[in-house]
Amino acid sequence: MAKPTPVTLVPVRANPQCVWVVVAGERTHKLTRLEAVELGVYEGDPWTQSLARRVESHLRAAALQRSALKFLGQRDHSSAALTQRLVRVGASAAEARRLLCELKEQGWLDDARACRSRCTTLQERGWSTTRVRAALEQEGFASADMDRVLAQLDADDRRAIDEAIGAAPRLPAARLYRRLVARGFDPEDVVAALDGAGRSPYAEEVA
Repeated sequence: MAKPTPVTLVPVRANPQCVWVVVAGERTHKLTRLEAVELGVYEGDPWTQSLARRVESHLRAAALQRSALKFLGQRDHSSAALTQRLVRVGASAAEARRLLCELKEQGWLDDARACRSRCTTLQERGWSTTRVRAALEQEGFASADMDRVLAQLDADDRRAIDEAIGAAPRLPAARLYRRLVARGFDPEDVVAALDGAGRSPYAEEVA
């Protein structure tokens, strides 16, 4: 049986804190010096299959974590949505579950916090409670989290309609009606609110 090739560690010129793992004259992996120590990669040691698997597993997990943090940096995600995105970039279901547990322990992932943040963002766009809930369901948030957040934020479609009407005094009522219905508000509620404000969309159409 051939003896395993010894490892050579070559400093990375652009970053002295990193090294190239060189095996049989070829660069196989780039590690930080700390990673090399933690993984047991030392100059002159044999490059065994078990060591190679350990290094590759570590680098794969690190790459998936970078992807997850990138996704979370773009916007808040539910656990379900983040799992889907990780699977799309190559993670197995087991890898995704393990990474999600780590992210939750580290405070990077919190479904309740993310649900509240997304709900607030969507409400600020002027969306109705119905449309907000549908969007949150599509993003994988649990019903219990949605119910809790909507109750805490005191979501009230009628009040939101009245505020939208008051914020657009010069907008034609028919156009305002179409805008609010497009945002998911009940057409009858919109008409009633416009009538109450003396701005019936039907009156404008007749005129």
